[in-house]
This record gives sequence, structure tokens and C-alpha cells, in this order.
Amino acid sequence: MIAERVAVLLLLVGLGVLVRRAGIIDSVLARKLSNFLLLVVNPVLIVKAYLRPFDAGEIRCYAAAFALSILAHGLWALLAPVFIRRREDTEYRQERLASIYPNCGFMAIPLVVAILGETGAFYIIAFLSVQAVYLWSHGLGCLGGRRHIRPRKMLVNPGVISLSIGLLLYFTQLPLPNLVREAVSDIASMNTPLAMVLTGVFLSEVKPRELFGDIRVFRAAALRLLLFPALFLVLLRISGFPGWFQGADEVYLAVAVVTACPTAAFSILFSARMNLSGAHSAKLVAVSTILSILTLPVITYFAQAILS
Repeated sequence: MIAERVAVLLLLVGLGVLVRRAGIIDSVLARKLSNFLLLVVNPVLIVKAYLRPFDAGEIRCYAAAFALSILAHGLWALLAPVFIRRREDTEYRQERLASIYPNCGFMAIPLVVAILGETGAFYIIAFLSVQAVYLWSHGLGCLGGRRHIRPRKMLVNPGVISLSIGLLLYFTQLPLPNLVREAVSDIASMNTPLAMVLTGVFLSEVKPRELFGDIRVFRAAALRLLLFPALFLVLLRISGFPGWFQGADEVYLAVAVVTACPTAAFSILFSARMNLSGAHSAKLVAVSTILSILTLPVITYFAQAILS
């Protein structure tokens, strides 16, 4: 299943390379589409995730997943500068971002559903929601420096707004017209295809030998795919979290999958928004996605082994 998901992503990336080389999409249009994804499609995706029947039995597990997501991103944000030191170029910023933020949606949700069923997907939604808020605060600061971290932007940004709307709709169960629901669903469905096509557009600027010849890319991938998830899962196991309450073990397994996912494509979109090298971020996404075919099963098995 992991190989199949990665294959789909790589096909979409390949399409992006083709349309860029054919002149259908140029770098200017790619940056505009990146903003469209960040400011419209991704917030709508968050809102859509909460358009589901309210279930009081899910709340405790959802809250736990939400809290674990805050802890995980916070821990990785502290560790990334330790392993990826400041350099004269600006690419170290993109490498830090790539090591911190996993691909929560397209990769994690089908894998967790296969292990835990549809309820497990709700836990991933919590992780995805927190990530969106982090990206619009810490993510911008990581790429652009402290001048981009402003109190107002941390409180009012697409991540916070979409999460607030989603939670409101979920807890109040406000009825939405079918036309609105269908429009939301259609917009949200553009997220993965468009993000990966844009990855291919930026990746078209990279020569094949540069894709696998950059040790910095593999270092970031090793952090994202192996060290960071393994460290977080061990800390959770030491704390005894899987036995804290009924369903905690399922939350643990869901978190295990999402923490081991490859770099989120949004690292490319944020780099484009900050006028940094989209090609370098595309390398980070592509390499980590390919390597995840090997590492995701390892981390998942590791999580199940230490749980037993």
C-alpha cells in the first residue's frame, strides 16, 4: 500500500516535470498556484475534514492526538537546528522545514484507515490541523527569520481560521446545503494532485545527478523518516501513554504512521511564497517520498513492536 501511494505521487510529480518542460506552466504561474493552494485549497481541506457526524466517544482520543501533534512539532522544531546548522546559504532553512513537517494527508490517512479503520483517520485530522497552524507561524519564521513571526499572524492566519471553522462545524453540527458540501469537497480534492504537480514543476529545474548527489538532502530525509519519529515514539512509550486510557494505543499507532511520513509538499509551496529555491525543496520532498517506501514499514513495525 505504501509503494502504491508513493507511485501515485511520483506519477503526479512526473506530470509536473512534463508540463514545465512543455511550457504549459512556467515559474511565475507555479508561484501563483502555490499561493492558491496555501490560501484557498488547504484551508478548505481542513474544513472538509470536520464535516462529519459528532461522536462524543471520539473526543478524548481526538484531543490526545491534537496534544501529541503539538508536542511532536514542538520537539522537532527544537531538534532541527541542532542537526542542521546555520550556513551562509539559505537552503538550510528549507532543510529544517523539510525535517519537521510530514505529509499528513495523502500518505497517512489511507495507511491509518487500513490499520485502524475510519476512526483512525479522525486522529490524523487532528495532526493535520495542528500542522497547518504551525506552518503559518513557525514555518514562516523558519524560512524567513524572526521578522516573519508576528503575534497577529500567529493568531490570524489560514491555519487558525480553517481550524476554528472546522471545529465550529463539527461541535455544532450546523447543517450546510449539499451544494456547499459538494463545492468544499471538490476544492479539497485538488490538494494532493496540484501540490505534487507543482513539486514536479520545481523539480524540473534539478538535474538527475543533483537529485541523489546532495548529502544535505539525505540528512534531512534521515531526520524526517527515521530519527525524529523513532525518538518521539520511544518517549511516548516511556511515558506509558498507550495505556493511559481506552483507545490510547490506537492513537499511538496512528501517530506512529503520520510521524514517519515523508516531507510535506507544502514545504515547497512555502519556499515559493518566501522567494526561496523551489528546486531545493522539491529535492527534499522527492527523495524523502521515495525513501519512505523502505522506512515507513520499518517505523510502523517498530511502533507495534514496542507497544506489545
